[in-house]
Amino acid sequence: MHATVFGFLLAALRLHTVSIWPLALLHALSNWTNSNSPGELPVWWEVARLLALTGYGTVLVRMSTRERALSLTACRPDPV
Repeated sequence: MHATVFGFLLAALRLHTVSIWPLALLHALSNWTNSNSPGELPVWWEVARLLALTGYGTVLVRMSTRERALSLTACRPDPV
């Protein structure tokens, strides 16, 4: 579940970035913090974190699709 949510967030961020390298650094930072963590977090914290990441990814995807729809309607010629 964690990998799915994190992958969704990275994919949503990719819609807003030009390069993939910031996302690779974010992934490396996430791996580093996971491997150096002192132990398991409480379940309620994990659920809240997953919901927050999913919500943020959803907002990013919706913003991207809205921007794409607006750019498509701006390029469409007016009917005569």
